[in-house]
Parts: sequence; C-alpha cells; structure tokens
Amino acid sequence: MILMTKNIFHLQQFRVLLLVLLCALFTLPLSAWKDAFVVQSRDRTTLTFYYDDTRASRDEETCGINEKEVLPWFGEAPKWLGKHFSSEKGDKGGV
Repeated sequence: MILMTKNIFHLQQFRVLLLVLLCALFTLPLSAWKDAFVVQSRDRTTLTFYYDDTRASRDEETCGINEKEVLPWFGEAPKWLGKHFSSEKGDKGGV
C-alpha cells in the first residue's frame, strides 16, 4: 500500500512538472521571436538586411525578406528588389 501511494505521489509530481513546462513553452512572448527584414535608407540608395526583433521601432521603410510582388519588368520577385531598383520617376532600373 505504501509503495502504491509513493508511485501515485511521483506521478502527480511528474504531471505538475509537465504542466509547468508546457505553460512556460506556450507563454513565451511573441515579441522575443526574431524576424528577417530589409530596411531601405531614406535616400533610397541602401538596403540593410536585419535578423532581429526591432522592425517595429524602425523609422525607415521596411519589408519582410519573403514578401513578394509582381514587377512588370521582372515578374515575381522579392518586394525589396522592386523598392531598391525602381525609382519614383518610373525608371525600370537595371542590374
């Protein structure tokens, strides 16, 4: 009887430990996860690639590294490619 009580006690401890670990895993703040993104300088001449959690605090224009758009002169391409190589005058740019 004592052995059975001891086993039940250890099983309950294991359940509590498992519950605590699962709660810790699922309550991690989402802001702690890093993000890959591109920042374009204000003068539209430089792209800087980042992998961190500071995208929301950037003053410059940003876009995600995997964001896509269809460019008439290139087809489907990363969104940051069009931002960097096209100008406001409608120049199609070049490589």
